[in-house]
Amino acid sequence: MSDTPVYITTMYRWGDEESHSYVLGAFDDPETALYEGEKERANKGGGIKYCPEVVKVYIGEVKNGGVILSRRRH
Repeated sequence: MSDTPVYITTMYRWGDEESHSYVLGAFDDPETALYEGEKERANKGGGIKYCPEVVKVYIGEVKNGGVILSRRRH
């Protein structure tokens, strides 16, 4: 297990986890993860079609960390 967090950015169509989604990337700092998610959102459907969610995780652990940013509908 690692003590270093990894920030996973996932893009959700219409902000809905039941619709199409994809992992945009895994990043070593939250600022980059947020930036890349927002950049992808602006480039896909004019900023409304896909919404980013950034989650902090630790390698080798099933449940740890938490949501950093979510633009999904709840």
